[in-house]
Amino acid sequence: MAMESDEEESIINAIKQIITNCCASEIDVDELPIIDIEYFFLNIQARSVSEISEFQYKCNNIISEDKVCGNVVKFKINLLEIVPEISKDFSTKIELTPTLGLMMRVPNFRLLEEFNTDDKDATFKQIASCIEYIYDNDKIFYPKEYSQDEMNEWLGELNRGQILKIEKFFSSIPKLEKDIDFCCDKCGYTEKIHIEGLHNFFG
Repeated sequence: MAMESDEEESIINAIKQIITNCCASEIDVDELPIIDIEYFFLNIQARSVSEISEFQYKCNNIISEDKVCGNVVKFKINLLEIVPEISKDFSTKIELTPTLGLMMRVPNFRLLEEFNTDDKDATFKQIASCIEYIYDNDKIFYPKEYSQDEMNEWLGELNRGQILKIEKFFSSIPKLEKDIDFCCDKCGYTEKIHIEGLHNFFG
């Protein structure tokens, strides 16, 4: 696990450095939304190395009870055709009750570095860091005005349904994704392949 964490940190730092080096003006990469970072890097890769990324996919068609086709099919994706997909369910406003809710911000690159963990307290800290403000009727509360312990306690008192609404926000954040119509040139089997996340667009 430690090795995986070190590798992920190295990748993050490399991406940051590449984007910083390629920008004509000074920008704080850490403050950019993650989806912007991924999209910038994908386009830098496409322009500087190759617009085309080649993939191999093994056919999973079950020919008989004990036999899978297994034919390996090669296909290509034009990286310049990949754009961030915004889910129709995505909203930065989370209504917890008719009068209580959250206004959220999309996680930035700094948060990705800080909270690469499954620890519960770290998860609460990540959620709190993405809350622009909490509204309760006409009152507005800003997380930065409260301690992390106070925010952890408040988040810990939310019910399961409210937590699911927060999880839905994070799961519906715009991302790089593409559906590929796969057709096996051996058995004729077809299926739709879903590719998601920056690292999966490099075969």
